[in-house]
Amino acid sequence: MQYVTIYDPPRKVSKQISDFQLWSIRQDYILTEAIYDKSALIDAMNQKRPDILLYVLDSESPSMDNFFEDMDMFTGIKVILLGSDKSYETVRKAFVSGVFDYLIQPLSMQELEKSLSRVNDLFGTNYVINDLHLSINALIDNIFLGGGQEELIVQKIIQKIYDDRKNDPISCQIIADKAKNHAYRIMIDRKPWLEKFLYIKDFTPKFGFSLVSREEIIDDWVESFSKASQMVLKYQMF
Repeated sequence: MQYVTIYDPPRKVSKQISDFQLWSIRQDYILTEAIYDKSALIDAMNQKRPDILLYVLDSESPSMDNFFEDMDMFTGIKVILLGSDKSYETVRKAFVSGVFDYLIQPLSMQELEKSLSRVNDLFGTNYVINDLHLSINALIDNIFLGGGQEELIVQKIIQKIYDDRKNDPISCQIIADKAKNHAYRIMIDRKPWLEKFLYIKDFTPKFGFSLVSREEIIDDWVESFSKASQMVLKYQMF
């Protein structure tokens, strides 16, 4: 689950964004209260830092100087700028400054959802690659040695995800999906012949998002990776 905050000093677009059906359709985003002044922004950044900040530039004073002054507050936060100036120089300055995206007003719900989805694609990737590296390799090594320990290793991986993400069910499911797909890709890189016997859809997040329980995630992983072990044993291609 990712928290999204709107900083809207001109008070011109926060109501429109808040009214988007996006927030009721997508369970993986929570829109917090809009912020309208600098002191409230500072408080929000120092206390409950959002995952994503929608920073609205004033169309009557489109200079990005105020934004550059605030940049130090946004370390670790994905910033999406909402502006009206589509000139090359302004867009270039935005991206060079380190913002995640720059969207032109008037903003459509579809444009915002695409931008948020790109953030979502990155969410958890570094954690999977770095923090789960040893555990995923242990699972794959077990498979390539003929299996037998899939359930035990999977339970440990999922437990670590839930512990590290403080049992947030949506965040945990998103990361578990990424981790499963990452493990599949490592298997195929190391044993390309396995691709002929495994359905990639079994290792790829389903279209859309439907929350499932921790037990369902474990059962799904065990079923998929046990099948990989069976293929290794059947064809004795260790």
